[in-house]
Amino acid sequence: MNIVVLGSGGWGTAAAMLLSDNGHTVALWSHDPKKAELLDKTRENPLLKGVRIPERIAVTSDLAVLQNAEMAVFASPSFALRSVAHAAAPHLKKGTLLVSLTKGIERGTHLRMSEIIAQECGEGYRIAVLSGPSHAEEVARRLPTRSSASTRTTTSSAWSLRARSRTSRRCAAASATAAAWATTPVRCSLPAR
Repeated sequence: MNIVVLGSGGWGTAAAMLLSDNGHTVALWSHDPKKAELLDKTRENPLLKGVRIPERIAVTSDLAVLQNAEMAVFASPSFALRSVAHAAAPHLKKGTLLVSLTKGIERGTHLRMSEIIAQECGEGYRIAVLSGPSHAEEVARRLPTRSSASTRTTTSSAWSLRARSRTSRRCAAASATAAAWATTPVRCSLPAR
């Protein structure tokens, strides 16, 4: 799967590394061309000292990289998410899976990050949220961690060190997110009716 991670902080870098380790073609996008150039040159994020970014991860500041993305992962800080999603929207093809790693609620509007992505990107996208008690440092160093991927109707738990897979149509977006993110998803929970 072609995946673009939007946000080159610690969390975005760790996500890009894990997705790449799982066999996906990954590009890491930075809003700052100088930061993108530095990350590409040094292959290390100062927020994750001692962790090398694999050469197979493309680092860029050009949003045109989104044109072939099957999944766009939003990992920018909450205060910047709206502007990143707005800038990314014209480059996304309909049907792209949009995943939010950004935590928080927008100041003033009280919208969740997934709602901001939906507003800025418009119709025609599946949107999922990945969250959990994991930290960038743990993920970047490939330590065991747990996370959950959710959509409006489903939740899938993903474990980084177990091998199970079960999906259903209603779990497709959450399961696709968990499958790409973790080495070993998926337990899908449907909401009670």
